[in-house]
Amino acid sequence: MADRWETYRQTLPKLAGRRSSVPAVRLEEILSKAPDDDARDTIRVWLVERLIRENIAEAEVEVTKLPTDHPALHHLSYLFAERYRLRRRLDRAVIWYSKVDRTSYRYPEATLRLAQIKLAKSPFEARDLLLRLPPDGLTSHQKARRLNLLGEALLKSGQKKAATIVLSESWRRYPRTAKKNRRLFKKVGIPGTFESVWKILRTQRGRKRTRTLNKLVRRWKKNREKTATIAYAFGRIYRYSRERDRAIQRFDRTLQLSRDLRLRVQADIDAALTAYQLGDNPRIILSVERASKGLRRECSNNCPPALLVLDRAVWPVYLKALLAVGRTQDALDTFTALEPWTHGTAVQADMLEVLAKTAYVDGALDIAEEYFQRLLERYPDLHNGTRVPRGIRALRWLSHLAHINQRPGEEALYRAALKERWPLHAGIDPTQIYADEISTDWRQISRPEMPDTPWTREAQFLLHAGRTRLALDAMRITFRRGRADPHTVATLVHTALSLGRPGIGKHVLHQYGGMLGADGTLPDALLPLVFSIRFLHEIRQAAHTVGIPADLLAAIVYHESAFNPKARSAAGAIGLAQVMPNTAKIIAKRHLPELKVNRRILRDPKTNLVVGAYVLADYLKLYDGNELKALIAYNAGPSRFRKSFKRVKTIPEEVQIDILSLGPSVAYARRVQAARNIYRLLFGSALTSATDHSSESL
Repeated sequence: MADRWETYRQTLPKLAGRRSSVPAVRLEEILSKAPDDDARDTIRVWLVERLIRENIAEAEVEVTKLPTDHPALHHLSYLFAERYRLRRRLDRAVIWYSKVDRTSYRYPEATLRLAQIKLAKSPFEARDLLLRLPPDGLTSHQKARRLNLLGEALLKSGQKKAATIVLSESWRRYPRTAKKNRRLFKKVGIPGTFESVWKILRTQRGRKRTRTLNKLVRRWKKNREKTATIAYAFGRIYRYSRERDRAIQRFDRTLQLSRDLRLRVQADIDAALTAYQLGDNPRIILSVERASKGLRRECSNNCPPALLVLDRAVWPVYLKALLAVGRTQDALDTFTALEPWTHGTAVQADMLEVLAKTAYVDGALDIAEEYFQRLLERYPDLHNGTRVPRGIRALRWLSHLAHINQRPGEEALYRAALKERWPLHAGIDPTQIYADEISTDWRQISRPEMPDTPWTREAQFLLHAGRTRLALDAMRITFRRGRADPHTVATLVHTALSLGRPGIGKHVLHQYGGMLGADGTLPDALLPLVFSIRFLHEIRQAAHTVGIPADLLAAIVYHESAFNPKARSAAGAIGLAQVMPNTAKIIAKRHLPELKVNRRILRDPKTNLVVGAYVLADYLKLYDGNELKALIAYNAGPSRFRKSFKRVKTIPEEVQIDILSLGPSVAYARRVQAARNIYRLLFGSALTSATDHSSESL
């Protein structure tokens, strides 16, 4: 790509910066003198953008001269549609909005605009458009708009109860947007009792919340629906305080008292997710199917599967429960029915992973390999909040399956692909990533090239065409949609820094820094911007005292507290290493009998690090030096890890960890290992050398 644009850069070095002030006539003149097709197409894009504002009919003629696969066409289609919408020519706007492809960064906004226009004449079509729009890549404002438009579409199509459920979801999740849509919410009686109680759950905590709810219990004791709502509220409280049996009882009480479909569906969804934590598969199936049946009855069987349960997190749980009780065909039928509605979302990736792992456990290795291949092809960079791309897990599994099936060539290819794309996750020495020393100043290094994929082609063109800020927005939207390729991460960070927006660059590095390391991703230049070390002397001293690697302890502190000694978690963990007071007392009795544990002493960086180091050392000893198991136990707790590990003891050790039910803790352990490799790559011996400087930092 760089070679293709070299002529353009040499011939028109200043035009990109002042294209908005160049008259259309001048652009046409420059276009006639363009040195090659690439430069000509770029100038034509600028010309079309200018003509859309000045003479839209002429712009439509000019845009037809661009190649049919040009990466700027979707961007231009959106601009055409917006211009026609502002001129109230909605028929033309619909045509141009429809031309924006799902790979374009303009696709979410274009789909919302299109649904809004179609709402008046064809609410069913608007409903299907909104259901097919994956919420994963939307901003909070767009998610609220999507739910509000979906509720309005259901209301206009005569499905008032389903509309009430959708709009209630919008009111609860995005309360800031409720004021703008008061009239719409009033049509379905929102806010009502359910929303009032939800507001108490959202805004109050502890004893104050309990006292408020108890007052309402006494006030509403003669009203069945209101009593059911209070029972649901207590169920939510018990669920998040891990009193799951009591939570299930409260949800059952809600279902027994209430006739309100909205409350019953929500209670069933929460009951299913609580039952999943209890391992009660029959109850999961009962709750999900009851919620689906109620909604289907309301929609007169004209309800797409994607609407049946709005909380999409429940579908992988339901699928896993069906497979656990032997209803394999029902699970496959559910996946097939949901596939068109969940394409491109984390839900479908979760379901593919569930099917693949279940097939492996059942001995159907060919089917497992097929599902993992689909996961790798469709969602290699999708991370779903864990910041560990699914492609890493898929490649590990495919390598393992190739080994079992005695295909050493394929196994070597999968391992090489993992090493090439995500070297910090491949289990290799990070100091071997770069043989030659490179500059650590990002200003002295040219911007890296993004891979040429349908998801990055538009941002790539915008970068080369001088539309840097638009390209930055395109890359950020692509990341939100789960397409965080390592080279795109490096490009986005470099672009943000070049535009004087270091906050964006550092945020991206915090989220995706562990994905860098491949050739061309500039780890030596970009990672030091966020992977610095505070309390270096204390970390080295604690690690040396206990006998664990200092880089591993530094990585734990980075992920636990970001080197903030005053950090405190919601669960009560304190300090740099996020040590629980009860755990600290056990460690003190075992290793530090002279230490008197209290919350104040745990805020001291030196003490906190020593206690945290001993906790990790005990786990390493317990699990025979297995770092991954020790880190999972550090995050989830030894009893939860032991209980989950019992279920996978018969699975080969190479993939044992990936079948654990402790998904977030496994992702945490992988991220810590990647951070440890980053510190080893950046600082090397500086973490192990002895110094006398207190609170030193790198």
